[in-house]
This record gives sequence, structure tokens and C-alpha cells, in this order.
Amino acid sequence: MPRRLLLILSVVGLSRFGVPARAQTQGPYKVHVESNQLQAPIRAESNMVLVPVFVFDRAAMGRVTPAEWQCEGAESSAFNRLLPSQAYMPEDCSHAEVHGLTMRDFRVLEGGVEQKIQQIAVEGCWVAARDNMTWHEETSVTPTGIWSSIDLFGVLRPDVVRRFYNLAYAPAERGPGCHPIAVSVDRPGTVLYARDQYCTGQSMSDPLYATNYGNRLGSDLASRKNGKIRLSVQASYFYTDEGRVRLEVAIEFPWKSMFHQWDPTTGSLYARIGVLGMVYREDASLAARFSDLLYPSYWPTFVQGGQVAPALLAAESDHGADGQQPNLSERVVGALSGKDPGWLPTRYETQIGLSPGEYDLQIVVSDTQKFGAAEVPLHIDNYDGRALGLSSVMLCKRFRDAHVAAVERAAANFAPQYMPLVSKNIEVTPSGDTHVKKGQLLIPYFEIYEPLLTNAPATAVQAHFRIIEAKNGNTRDDFMVDAQSFEQPGRTMIPIEREILTDKMPRGAYRLEVQATDSAGNSTPWRTAEFTVE
Repeated sequence: MPRRLLLILSVVGLSRFGVPARAQTQGPYKVHVESNQLQAPIRAESNMVLVPVFVFDRAAMGRVTPAEWQCEGAESSAFNRLLPSQAYMPEDCSHAEVHGLTMRDFRVLEGGVEQKIQQIAVEGCWVAARDNMTWHEETSVTPTGIWSSIDLFGVLRPDVVRRFYNLAYAPAERGPGCHPIAVSVDRPGTVLYARDQYCTGQSMSDPLYATNYGNRLGSDLASRKNGKIRLSVQASYFYTDEGRVRLEVAIEFPWKSMFHQWDPTTGSLYARIGVLGMVYREDASLAARFSDLLYPSYWPTFVQGGQVAPALLAAESDHGADGQQPNLSERVVGALSGKDPGWLPTRYETQIGLSPGEYDLQIVVSDTQKFGAAEVPLHIDNYDGRALGLSSVMLCKRFRDAHVAAVERAAANFAPQYMPLVSKNIEVTPSGDTHVKKGQLLIPYFEIYEPLLTNAPATAVQAHFRIIEAKNGNTRDDFMVDAQSFEQPGRTMIPIEREILTDKMPRGAYRLEVQATDSAGNSTPWRTAEFTVE
């Protein structure tokens, strides 16, 4: 998210507040590779401890050279000229980041004991995602979690590339609780920011487990209160090739209500936005959980660059009638606050693995000052892969070129385990809020599973759509869609996205119903999804 603002103030170091973890941007990483350095994403969901590390050149922090500023302007212009079919692969404009480090340059100590670094990956911090709306920033901390900003066209420009090193080590067996981590780098004149603790039981998809903040979120959830942050949640499930279930969770919330503060002396942001999801079985036992944190305390949030300079210069030169200088801090904070839309998220999505069954999904989102909670009942049918099958339906409003999205994410090592929803090279984005404005596109996404496609390729598959008015049960629309054009060679899974126009729909609540049938006479149960036209 656009974070580079020129500070006339003296910036002597980085705030220990938080910045988006790995919302990976943009571009091929020009990093010197040694035999012991891995640039591939660290994917194993094992006992590996990941330690994100930012390394900066102390002398280059707090200033921007003319060459950097010219590079950023050129990148912004190039971004605005891109076609939707062209990937955004920007140059690296920053001179403050230290590149080319390898495992031999780092030391990691846990509880004072040196650990063997087993892997290292170079990852970006933000991705500028373009879709049918305009463009927004995406941030990722965990392997499948993605935070998204509001649409930023005409508000901000894409951020410069910023990267970090992700170190991985396998900790020795130890007791419960949290254990201190210390990281150092063998590079004179640098400033380093890194994760400072590991708690037994944490995983890459649950980094808040056993932490104070994670426990606080758990208490908020257990209070059974709705909280003060309004949440909209949608959850849908899809079957994997391994016979398990992938649950897609999308959450939306008002970004303007998220607590945050700017520090005018360092140009740093304080904001800490966490999410916790708990999936309970019918017997109240815990089946799965996930957590995520945007802006953990060890991520730098200094802002450096150019748009705030006019306000600062004016504050320095403008004296009132009494000859007194206006409040510089207020002027700086006002300028920095103009960047809030790019810093504060409004959406979150993630994916978790489950088995068929009856569940209760409970979610809480917090900004440390207040929270919001939501509850979603889940019924996941058993599917053995031997007959015609159908996933549930995920409602979406956004879509983009799937190839472009894949290229940009791969270049940035962005959310490496996230499985995008793709049909006919169109990637759709799940919506937490299923209210649509009259005339806005509604895009249902679902998957049909047809094992006959492998041993009886001539089998014809259709998707049956019905749109029902909730207030009276009347059928608004009823039509069939031939699934052949959505089929994928050699696969039995048929991903389908179908745009539904709402311009002629009266305002009100609706229920979308979908069923799959084939030419062998098989049919699936109906799947439903509810939406509202405003």
C-alpha cells in the first residue's frame, strides 16, 4: 500500500510498530543467489518456525534520492498504462533495503541458543491487484491469508517494492509457552527488524496461537458479544483432489473504523488488526482454527517518499499573524492520514482444510481497542469422488485476469499456499458482504465434480440456476448452463463462474440455487447462496 512519503523530519530509525506482513508486491527479485539461499516460498506446514526479517541501510533511511523519486514516478506512470492482460513487474526503486543476504549472514537465537537456519526466502510486502473495479493493495502474512484495501484509483498510487527475508528453522522440543527470539545480521551499518518470539503450538496459518493478543481475541470470541466492528462473512467449501475439503472464508469490515495512530516525529503508523477463526464440531470440540495479524509489532512502518513534502514545507514557512509557526505535528499527521485508505484493510480472506461434517464457524476481528464477531453454521456433505458432485456456492463481485494474477504473485512469493478461484482464465475474489448495488455484477463461483469425464469423456454436464425472491418464494429466473466450455483437459473438476446482472432486479433479498446434472441421468443436491440487491 502506498507508504513512501518524503519526510522533511529527521528519521533516525524505524518505528517498532507494524507494517503489512508479506503483502507481496511486485516484481522479479534481483537478489544475488548463493548455494545456501532459497528464493522459493517456504511452504511446509510443519514444525518450522518462520522469522520475517527486514534489513535496511541506516544511512539511506529517512531520505530519498532524486534517482529513487524519478524511478517511483516512472513506475507509477507505467502502472497506469498497463492493460489488464499485462502483469505489473516494477523496478526496485528503494536504496534503503539491503539485498543479497544469504543464510550465512544471519544468526538466530531462541532462548539464547543458536538455531540452524534451514531455509531462507526473499518475499515482497505488497501486491497492487487490478480487477474490474479499479485497483487495490493486497497484503499477506500467512500462507493463505490475504488482507485487501479499498479501491485506490484516484486516491493513491502503487507502492514501491519492499522486501524482507523469511528465515526458517526447526526448533528443539520444549515445554509450552512463548520463547524469545533474537536475530542479528553480519552487515555493518544496517538496521534490522525481526520477529522476537515463538510460542509452542504455533503454525504458519495460526501465528497468534498462545500469544497475548491471540488469547485476547479468544476471550472476545468467548464473550458471545457482537462487538463494535461490523463484520460480513461468507464461507463456502470445495473438494480437493485428495478427498478433503477446502473451506474458503471471506470477511469484510469498515476500514474507517479501525483504530490507528500516526507518529509525526518518525512518520510511523501504529495499527494492529488481528483475526481469529475457530471451527467447532457438533460436540463443541475444536476442529480447526486460524489466525492472522496485520502490522505485528516487529514490522517497520516508517513512511518515506514525496507526497507529504508540500504540507511539511508549508508548515515550516507559514507563520500566523502573531508570527508563530503553525503546529507542525498536526500538519504532518494530516498529510500522513491522507494515506489511510492504503494502510487500513477492509477485507480478509483465507482457506483452511476440513473434513465433511456439521460445524460452527466463529470469527472475531479486533483493532486492539474494539472487536467484531460473527458466527456461520456449516454443513459439509460427504463426497467420495465416485459420483457427480457439487461444491457450495461462493458469491463474488470482483474478477481479474488469472494469468496476470498468478505471474504477479509468483514474482512476489505472495500467499504461496492460497488457491485462487479460477474459471476459464478468470480469477474471482470472494466477497464477505453479499449485498450488491442495483446494476452491479454478481458472480457465483462453484465447482462440479464429474468422474465420468475420465472414462466416458462424451458425458454432458449442465448447471441449473434458479433465482428465488426471498419475500414470496417466486422464481425470478430459471436457466441452464452447458458446462462443456468450462471443462479442463484431464480433470474431473469443472470450475464455473457465471455473471448475473442485477440491473433489472427489484431491490430486495434473493436466494440463488444451483444444481448439477449430467447426460447419464445423475443430479446433485441443490446448493444455495443468499444475496440482497440494494
